[in-house]
Amino acid sequence: MTRDMTNKMALRAATLIGAATLTLLGACGDGGVGGDCDPEIDGGCVCTLDETGQAITDCFGGVDSFGRSCTCSFDGFDPDPFPGEPEGEPEGEPEGNPEGEPEFVPEVEERLNFQAPQPSRNYVFVANTGLDTVARIDGDTLAITSIEVGDAPTVVRTWKEANVAAVLNSGSDDVSIIHARPEANDVVTLPISRGFNQLVIAPGGAHALVYLDYRSAEPDSDIGRFQDVNLIRLTEGEEAVYNVAVGFRVTEIEFDDEGERAFVVTEDGISVIEMAGVDGDINAQPIKVTEDPLEDAEAVDREVEITGDGQLAVVRTSVLQGVNLVPLDRREGLVQVSLPGVPTDLDIYPDSSRAVAVLKDARQVALLDLSAAIDDPEALELIDVPEGPMGLAALDTTSGVALLYSTASAEPRITRLDLGTGAQVVWDVRKAISGVNLSPDASRAVVFHVKGDAPRTNAEADVFIANSFAYTVLDVASGFAKLTTAATEPGEFVFGPDGLTMFVVLSDKASGVQQVDRINLESFRVDAIALGSPPEHIGLLPSSGAPRIYVSQEHPVGRMTFIDVDDGEAKTVTGYELNSRVD
Repeated sequence: MTRDMTNKMALRAATLIGAATLTLLGACGDGGVGGDCDPEIDGGCVCTLDETGQAITDCFGGVDSFGRSCTCSFDGFDPDPFPGEPEGEPEGEPEGNPEGEPEFVPEVEERLNFQAPQPSRNYVFVANTGLDTVARIDGDTLAITSIEVGDAPTVVRTWKEANVAAVLNSGSDDVSIIHARPEANDVVTLPISRGFNQLVIAPGGAHALVYLDYRSAEPDSDIGRFQDVNLIRLTEGEEAVYNVAVGFRVTEIEFDDEGERAFVVTEDGISVIEMAGVDGDINAQPIKVTEDPLEDAEAVDREVEITGDGQLAVVRTSVLQGVNLVPLDRREGLVQVSLPGVPTDLDIYPDSSRAVAVLKDARQVALLDLSAAIDDPEALELIDVPEGPMGLAALDTTSGVALLYSTASAEPRITRLDLGTGAQVVWDVRKAISGVNLSPDASRAVVFHVKGDAPRTNAEADVFIANSFAYTVLDVASGFAKLTTAATEPGEFVFGPDGLTMFVVLSDKASGVQQVDRINLESFRVDAIALGSPPEHIGLLPSSGAPRIYVSQEHPVGRMTFIDVDDGEAKTVTGYELNSRVD
């Protein structure tokens, strides 16, 4: 999991990787998780009605969509009942998987990475790629200002406590820095290296980094700069761009809490950049994070977490029965902490004091004292978890509570674990899970569910629930859960500033669904707010007046709706570049 719990809970991707994984696992009738079969997709999978023997294409948990008894099986072969696991007997035991240990099955954790619009302290900035402009929308007055930038702006990044925006212009290979004021917008545009497609901004808003995210690069794009990033100084009057040579292929970039150091995570280690001290092109040679720096970072399901103070990295992989502690203030000194099993998830406390590792196969949770473990790798505590699915954790460090769940299984249960006392309780949430997100005060959890899991019974209501998308609001103290089915897959979401409300985007062109669900996390009431166009992105605008939620929508001339957090009143702005109007 990501170290920044706010970013982790603030938004949710519209396409859920976890849901796709569960669908693959449930590929053939009763023999798969979820009991779902589509012979047109699943090679060798055949479903027939028990009474007549007639071939059918839908069979869920032993019944078809009309409630008739049916059976499914692979016709003579099983193409791959367990996707991702090797066929046949392994020739040798992999590192970190001793003889007799089960194969590692990775948990699919949602990584949240939404694009523009982006809110600053008082404005929302929206890139207009085809018009080479950025629209600045005032969250209080809804006034719109068009700002000229470079060619084809694609990525906008802001810092929530300042009215500054950095814009990546993919058509002209430059970055525009916008210093926004009520009366004017000052824009400085600086050239960057060719082919970069991603931009991140450091806490405090003084620096930004642009780089090549090779995983999202277009097939015909210039992807030759695997070991360069550009450091951008954003301070007004001191704007500058410097090249920094780093390790091979950037996988992510993190910052310390003060925004002073950048940590460029690459396939062969971590390159550390002291940003304020850079006044020219430099190289930042990577610090290794595993004993084998040539290890394929993606093939071994590597997760790198960095403490908020920037002093230590904690690393897990699918071939390591333990974690590596990597001091970031010196070149050597990797410390390996052995554990009873291979971790499937890793979290670090915001105060940098402890790390939590979930050991799914060992059915334990490990607590590491980070200040002591660097010198004493045995400075850890193990908590047995005998019941309930596990693999991932949603962690509240204030109360010391972890919610354990799994996206790699179809078990519709969550375990509440008190990390201080070890007390545990298992709760039923009725449907298979694709993600769990805690509210800002951690009193509630919002659980998102997959579509197409196995129905509880053959009753019509249970079949309907199984074949629907849904989300659940869960009281973390009592376990009370309210399930809400949805006409389409829930998309991005955001919590209100007081943590008492949550807003979820629902959009499906085929069925005409275009709305935002407003969820009261105290009363559990859900209200649907209809929109005039399909919603695309949602976020919180912490303006100087009443806080509002913004919802950008698909529209020929641009449309955005602002929703009052307290009463749900909606105001819509249409036309970013034309004669804008408030509806």
